[in-house]
Amino acid sequence: MDKTVIAVAQLAIAIGEPDANRKAAATAVAEAAAAGARLVVVPELCDSGYVFGDDAGRASAEAGALASPADDSATLRQWRALAAEHRLVIVGGFCERGAGGRLFNSAAVVDGSGTRAVYRKAHLWDKEKLVFTPGDEPPPVVDLGFGRVGVMICYDLEFPEWVRLPALAGADLVAAPVNWPAAAHPEGERPAEVIKAQAAAATNGVFVAVADRCQDERGVSWISGSLIVGPDGYPLAGPVLEDRPAVLTAACDLPRARDKALAGDNDLLADRRPALYAPALEHPATGERGSLRRHPPDDAGGLAHGPPAGRPARAHQAQLALLSRRMLQNSERSPKRATNIRTRPTTTMPRIDQFWSAGASSIDFTMIQPRNAAAASGSTPSDTRSQGRATMRRR
Repeated sequence: MDKTVIAVAQLAIAIGEPDANRKAAATAVAEAAAAGARLVVVPELCDSGYVFGDDAGRASAEAGALASPADDSATLRQWRALAAEHRLVIVGGFCERGAGGRLFNSAAVVDGSGTRAVYRKAHLWDKEKLVFTPGDEPPPVVDLGFGRVGVMICYDLEFPEWVRLPALAGADLVAAPVNWPAAAHPEGERPAEVIKAQAAAATNGVFVAVADRCQDERGVSWISGSLIVGPDGYPLAGPVLEDRPAVLTAACDLPRARDKALAGDNDLLADRRPALYAPALEHPATGERGSLRRHPPDDAGGLAHGPPAGRPARAHQAQLALLSRRMLQNSERSPKRATNIRTRPTTTMPRIDQFWSAGASSIDFTMIQPRNAAAASGSTPSDTRSQGRATMRRR
């Protein structure tokens, strides 16, 4: 099968100048089309600009004046015309006004027939939370004929669980419009955001196409790290890492991403063991799947490793990780393999150092096997209550 040319367009975006921003996008799309691109990715919020400031009222008012509904967006109408003219597909970010006037940091997949999908950013970064409502739908995966394309936006890429969703849904490529703010990094190293994009590609066996931006905006500069990554995690084009507009292209064998086989008789997706990953889905603040509670001094002991004096916050993180690893190891050796690790239920989940400061002498953890897992293993209901305990004690 012939390879598909993928393009990412790094644009110089100006806040509050949608006409100029759309013109810049049109120029980049034409350049990509001349290079044979079938898919062009443009940056996050590339019609409105990004830096709305840290005053919630003024920021929301400014963004609201630049937003439009997805079904009545000048930006999406322009992309449809460009897609039809150049016979390609555009994925890009735009400022969306939803029902009830709510604002969303959104991205759309647009071809000559119209808007194929709209995605609303689920993980909002920093001051975006003053303006936008987070989306609550998973990344869409759209079959475009030449390949299956998933969509997410910027900070979404930094959540491995989120990137896994389109991979499991059959995506060949994840298109990511971004605005990566510049941050200091060690000399000779790539910015962490670029590395995370490469890791997302490698750990899911998919292509990743990132369109970043350039040009300072209200004192904020950018990584300008647009790149296209192969399913092995290595860049096929970019990263640019220069404050200038650019169009990158790469010929991609998109069906290659459907073969998840690795060297050594391994398979990237088939080798997963999702039942063991439940602790990773717990919310560290709310304890939706469990939490910590105080116990009296005479509570039975297990592991007795309290935090060293003067370092409770750092110690609690290391100790909790250790407890989780040991419980998982024990569960694998048990014929009644536990499928979930959680702590005893309560309404909130304070940090462990808060327990020490409040005078707790020990904190107990209990590993519980769900009833459905117990039934599958032949256990009786009484067997489902506890498969293991560990206690952290104050030294």
